[in-house]
Amino acid sequence: MNNRKGFSLVESMVVLVLMALIMSSIYMMIMYYRDVSGTEQARVRQTQESRFLMSVFSTELKNAGAVMTLVNTGGFLATPPYFNGIYPLNNTVFPDGVILASGDPNAVSKLTAEANVSGSDTVLQMNNVIATPPWNDGDQGILISADGFYVFSVAVGGVGASALTLEATPVYYSGLLNTANYIDSSSAGNTLTYPVNAPVMRLADFSIYLIEEHNDAEKGRNVRNLVRISDCKGIPGVLENNDPVNGPVKGVIAENVWDLQLVYSAYPDFPNVTPRNDFFTAGATGTLDDLLTALRVKTFKEIRVNVVALTDDYPGQGTITYPLPLLADRPATNLPPGKFSYKIYSFLIEPRNFNIKI
Repeated sequence: MNNRKGFSLVESMVVLVLMALIMSSIYMMIMYYRDVSGTEQARVRQTQESRFLMSVFSTELKNAGAVMTLVNTGGFLATPPYFNGIYPLNNTVFPDGVILASGDPNAVSKLTAEANVSGSDTVLQMNNVIATPPWNDGDQGILISADGFYVFSVAVGGVGASALTLEATPVYYSGLLNTANYIDSSSAGNTLTYPVNAPVMRLADFSIYLIEEHNDAEKGRNVRNLVRISDCKGIPGVLENNDPVNGPVKGVIAENVWDLQLVYSAYPDFPNVTPRNDFFTAGATGTLDDLLTALRVKTFKEIRVNVVALTDDYPGQGTITYPLPLLADRPATNLPPGKFSYKIYSFLIEPRNFNIKI
């Protein structure tokens, strides 16, 4: 009996303490590498989103206005229209937005009778509805006057020999947008009387780009996403309405885009590079109406896109405050407190359809 051996209580306690320290170290290493991996994945996602943004968004910017400047020709309106495919939604203390549209060259027509789209199922009498491919139910089109515009969907069975019947609910019309941080100040396009010869064309693209902000409880701060809206469904508060069935058709283009600032440049004596008029940048004096005039007379040439993209470094909590410099017409500001990886991207877009002054 006296020859039996075993661990004493002290030895057992020492072993348990050592095992606890080893397990704790292993756990801390696992958590550390998890956070590092999460951070790197977030940074990779940020880079991928930024590339996607520069690809998709820049392509739509480059094509914006295509075909729609046909409305400047003598066969259409005597007065250049209010909307030529680009409508800035500038905000000096929040990210900018923009409305973009481009037309289909195979489906361009004009009214043969005045049209007022305030009623339901309006029928547009046109000189020609022949198109390749043909107009179809659900196609988006635009009706343009000198004062505003109306984006519509073709009603079921709404294509006739010389007429289009519109859905009662508009996709969008000038003056509709009245949502968080953004407003389209142009006249109410749903109450205008569109005159004979007002152009009607099928749209190849129609997009409204806005920044949507919401609170993320897990991150403990507000986050912002760039969203693309292709159909407002007649609703002005598109960012506040989240009805998945009857609400606006919108999708997130890029997560964690904290800021979007757009600078527009016009060259009144193009092809001379001077003078150059910049809009919505530090020291610029031009107004929105001045820029819209530049769009109408086709002296507008360039858009500089400035994007602040950020992602949290995991675990994403902290009190570090990063300063952002002045960007376009947005004053210098700070990011919300947190642990971030952020980058500022800047790229220049030259819309294809504004390279000739007439």
